[in-house]
Amino acid sequence: MKIRLNITYVITLLLLLSYKNFACSSFVIYPDTNRILYGMNFDYPETEIKFEIKTKDSLKIFDLSFLKFGYFYSTVGMNSNGFFSSCQMLYPELKEYSPPEDTETTIGNLYYESIFTSDNVHSLLNSIKQSRRKIVHNNGSTLHNIFADKFGNAAVFEISDSFPIITYAKDNFLVMTNFPNRLSLNNTKSNEDGIGSKRYKIATQIITDNYNSFGIEEGLQLLKEISQTEGEYKTLCSMLFDPVTLEIFVIIDHNFEKIWRVDLNKEVITSYRGFDEKIVLPFQNKGILGSDLEKYMY
Repeated sequence: MKIRLNITYVITLLLLLSYKNFACSSFVIYPDTNRILYGMNFDYPETEIKFEIKTKDSLKIFDLSFLKFGYFYSTVGMNSNGFFSSCQMLYPELKEYSPPEDTETTIGNLYYESIFTSDNVHSLLNSIKQSRRKIVHNNGSTLHNIFADKFGNAAVFEISDSFPIITYAKDNFLVMTNFPNRLSLNNTKSNEDGIGSKRYKIATQIITDNYNSFGIEEGLQLLKEISQTEGEYKTLCSMLFDPVTLEIFVIIDHNFEKIWRVDLNKEVITSYRGFDEKIVLPFQNKGILGSDLEKYMY
């Protein structure tokens, strides 16, 4: 009887894990120097999202944030240096969090620091190492981060008890979902049942199959294939970043028939595909809400 109960518990647990949707997927691919692309699906329970273009000196930053408990929290962005940063949920989650000490930095703050200052992944990681700062999880959120630059460097940054664990791009591409990327090293099968492993495998296969011809259309199709249309964490927004042209292609609410395009240099978002007429919306100081764009789509 005891064995039967244990087996029932294990089966139930596996079923719960198999049906659980977690948040977000990102990828980076470097087919050649003129076709570098970054992608991100923002998966989250229904909430408002906001697109902003911020400035720091001569640097421009495209930033996506989402509304939670009355505040907007940033999660992904690219700056005019072509530097990309995406901060996503990581499973398994911590059960306890400690406030950061004076010499520590949260991984959420590391996102802001990287996107507002960086142009090179190696320079960022070296500065963290040389400063001897300890990076810790945000209070209430277990996260990991993917960084990429237009020079062919990409890495996933994950927190450990001692030193950060860095997983670099292999075969000129890198995918991050919600299990620890370090478990995908050396072709191990440790990620087979990890949260986000299905999306990870699909993205990796699509990139591998289309590597030599990978471009905007392939990037949009990849985002569509790994988007989530069911469960609690549905895909609220998909984004494809071009660090060479400084364009961002935006899809709202899984509507891949109507695509927007952000011009980071001109600081506008325009209708790109599927609209009856051309729409041009300048970015204001308050940003552009996802609900603002939806008014033109339906």
